[in-house]
Amino acid sequence: MQQGRFVDLPSTEIHAIDSGGSGTPFLLIHGLGGNHANWIEVFEPLAERGRAIAIDLPGYGFSPPIDSHDLEHLRDVLIELLETLHRPAHLVGNSMGGLLAEMVTAERRDLVDQLVLIAPASPVASLRHRPKNAVAARLAAQSVPGLGSLVVEAYRRMLTPQQRATMLLDTVSADASKLPERVVAASLAMAARRDAMPWSTRSLVESTVSIRRMFVPPTRFRSLVESVDVEALVLSGDRDIVVAPEAIDGLQSLRPDWTFHRRADLGHVPQMEAADWVLAEIDSWLSRDRRRARAT
Repeated sequence: MQQGRFVDLPSTEIHAIDSGGSGTPFLLIHGLGGNHANWIEVFEPLAERGRAIAIDLPGYGFSPPIDSHDLEHLRDVLIELLETLHRPAHLVGNSMGGLLAEMVTAERRDLVDQLVLIAPASPVASLRHRPKNAVAARLAAQSVPGLGSLVVEAYRRMLTPQQRATMLLDTVSADASKLPERVVAASLAMAARRDAMPWSTRSLVESTVSIRRMFVPPTRFRSLVESVDVEALVLSGDRDIVVAPEAIDGLQSLRPDWTFHRRADLGHVPQMEAADWVLAEIDSWLSRDRRRARAT
């Protein structure tokens, strides 16, 4: 990916990789604990299709922290960024980034062209298969106010940045050994850089707690999803242990008008695991929309 820059916004500044160009922007929104490098495999191809913008949310990647990293504050920063583009953008969000894309669309439909959700964060009522106990326990503990910071700091002290990055890749992918080398290299490099940023724990915990509050009680999430006034493409993997397939099934029951495609061999980050498939699905989705537009 090319060199990034900082974009000045009314409330803060954020780090972004921007391909430039005059086509419809693809705003790429990473998930919890992620950063702009999560899009390294799809960034250049999407830039050829329009204009690709991969950001670091406030408090993540290279972006400085803000007063609060709850979902509402992150949503508002995304809205500020979209307003600088002066045209609707395709929102492409992974995990928490997908949830934020839904929130932005519900709040400012005028800023959004198409919505692509990749393993979007969603609640689940029951599971067919238990997730890895250590993963489930840590994610649950991170979401508890007062406990989350202690858990994350203990985790940071126990492991080196490289070990944490390796464990994260093992968690989010179906088979980390099959990830492209540059995905692994970028993840290791960012982990080392993030270790020197004192706000990294606070941003992670505040976002995690906020996600829990969005899901409990479930009526809040249901109201959000039902208020999204645009069709969406939802891509996911059947081996995702972060956003379980049952969670995506629940989302589909709320929005049967959305398009859902799932692959059996993928985990939580299809854009890193199977970029060609993700790009082909996006192309097919956008082509369908263009055909509809011509028909009307």
